[in-house]
Amino acid sequence: MIILASHATLSWFVEEYETKTCGHRVNPAARPVGEGVYTLVHHHSGTRTDTRLVYKLEYPGPHKKHEPQDALNIEDQASYIIQVNDAVKNALDLHAQ
Repeated sequence: MIILASHATLSWFVEEYETKTCGHRVNPAARPVGEGVYTLVHHHSGTRTDTRLVYKLEYPGPHKKHEPQDALNIEDQASYIIQVNDAVKNALDLHAQ
C-alpha cells in the first residue's frame, strides 16, 4: 500500500544574520546533491509489518555519479525501514507502571 509519493528537489536559501562578536554573517545557500522520487510504503511480510522510505535519484543519473553523492554515501536508489516513536506516550506508559 503506497502512503505517500512525491517528486523531491532539495534546496535551501541564503541566511543572513548579525552576531555581537563577528558582526554581519552570511551562510550561503545549500546546493542540492540530487533530485529524484520517493515514496513511503507500508510493507507486510508474514506476521511482520514495517514502513519503508524508498527513493530513486533521477539527477544525476546512474552513470554520472558525482563527488558529493560519494562523500555523503547517497546511493542511486535505496530502501530504508523507518520507525517513529511517540516519546510522550512512552513516558506516560512508564510513569503509569
